[in-house]
Amino acid sequence: MPSPIVLISKQRLKPGKLETYRANYAGAVERFEKTRPHTLLHSAYLGPEGQEVSVIMAFQDADSMELHLRGLGASPQRAQESMDFVSVQVFGSPNDATLALIKEMVGPAVPVTIHAESIAGYFRGGSA
Repeated sequence: MPSPIVLISKQRLKPGKLETYRANYAGAVERFEKTRPHTLLHSAYLGPEGQEVSVIMAFQDADSMELHLRGLGASPQRAQESMDFVSVQVFGSPNDATLALIKEMVGPAVPVTIHAESIAGYFRGGSA
């Protein structure tokens, strides 16, 4: 049975770009909620200093994650007008195509860490 997969992206906001980021992210989430039924969670959290954002996404399985990333269109480029990627962590086993998409999106200087082996756990859906 396919396992859920989670991606956490740390991002640093560019000076004065918080409201631009908020607006772009809210629009993307609204669009994705309607068009990505296998994306179980897509939520962003502002750090205590207001300069970093952590984006958390959970997917039904690795194939769902790949479909989500392939359908992003210009969203990553639009997002990078207001932030820079700091790091990406993936919990679960992405397929090779998905891993390549992630690395292409964040660039070669951003560390991407894979935590492939799940010890135990569960996820129950609900509002973020």
